[in-house]
Amino acid sequence: GPLDALRVDPKDFKLELENNQVRVLRLKLGPRQSTPIHEHAVNHVVVYLTDANVRQTPAEAGEHKAADFVWNGPSKHKLENLNDKPLEAIVVELKN
Repeated sequence: GPLDALRVDPKDFKLELENNQVRVLRLKLGPRQSTPIHEHAVNHVVVYLTDANVRQTPAEAGEHKAADFVWNGPSKHKLENLNDKPLEAIVVELKN
């Protein structure tokens, strides 16, 4: 859709893998950087590769350790890296 993460933020989101089951995105955000509002139209799992202190708007703030997994349903949000260090995560969107 028009708010697809790869379409609205190709600088921070990179396509790693896509097939008929999943789409895997890598997100890299610099210190105190944020994404524009974007949408994940399907259920998805986020795997944090670095420690993270993030705020999703609209939603809530949260801290995650490297290797944490987070399950999310379809969502539309802006993501802010609240740390003074880069953030890296993998987003696995489930197509079925």
